Amino acid sequence: MEHAVPEVCGSNGLYLKEAVEALTEKIATHSFGQFVNDSEPCNSVVLSEPPPNQVEIVADTLYNGFTKAQLEHDLPGKGWKSDAKWLLGRIFTLVELKGHSLTGHHGSSKKAGHIRPPLEDRNKLRVLYDIIMEKYPGRLITDINLVLADVVKPSAIGMSE
Repeated sequence: MEHAVPEVCGSNGLYLKEAVEALTEKIATHSFGQFVNDSEPCNSVVLSEPPPNQVEIVADTLYNGFTKAQLEHDLPGKGWKSDAKWLLGRIFTLVELKGHSLTGHHGSSKKAGHIRPPLEDRNKLRVLYDIIMEKYPGRLITDINLVLADVVKPSAIGMSE
């Protein structure tokens, strides 16, 4: 049983048929309009503006309280070795560094004994590599690891357990 739908509702001249179609579309996309009770003989539908389709809220990943953009911006620029050490100190806490090595491997096959575990958060290390390799093209991860290994070795200042 179909009912006749009036073409115009209320004083604002909103076409009810179009409003119903728009509301149906909004319901399908889970974005609802606002309903307002009009003083006219029938209820009007006031549709709010739909949110832009391309808006995304992206929370930047924090590395010890800093975003990658902040780290890149604050980079001292004193050379790749100095900058790599500076980033290591900014991205990792002393607690994260103590008792760990960069890779979890010995630097030499001649060494025997206790192998320190690798740093737990490899994503932080990846960000460090990315920043250094972007700022100083041609740097290899192995080069960066050799410089950083001196900072996290047990005999380095503050690294003894």
